[in-house]
Amino acid sequence: MKKFVSLILFLLFLFSSAFAESWRIFDNANLFSKDEIEELENKILSFQKDTNIDFVVLTTDDYLGLNNQQFIAETFYDSGNFGFGRSASGLIYYIDMNQHYHYVSTSGEMISLFENYTHSSLEDCALYMKTGEYKESVSKMLDWAMKAIHEAQTTVKP
Repeated sequence: MKKFVSLILFLLFLFSSAFAESWRIFDNANLFSKDEIEELENKILSFQKDTNIDFVVLTTDDYLGLNNQQFIAETFYDSGNFGFGRSASGLIYYIDMNQHYHYVSTSGEMISLFENYTHSSLEDCALYMKTGEYKESVSKMLDWAMKAIHEAQTTVKP
């Protein structure tokens, strides 16, 4: 229980310290330059305007335990009050540099829209992660999210 409380407090600290730096990029692992953050923020803003779906990026290089990426990503997303609409629709892309792992979690409308793309998107983004091209990895994840939404909108429903 003590570890759980410590983890929650740490996540709240991450959220409060990162929030002052940017709007949707919370780069606690210092993976991006200021120019890269600005470029990604602009791409996210465009994505949000086009889709009415939120997109958040969280990076860390701290040890937060093994196999906790889903819990960390979802707790951060929920505690930050991210997402649009009643169901808080959106996606969080979490890059854990300590465990050399990246994870994507969806909320609201994005759960059903992105479920068939999760595995492929992570595999595709892993190529950029391996070469240290983190901005490209985030940009590619945004492209996958847009693809999922676009394909869902163009699918003819009976």
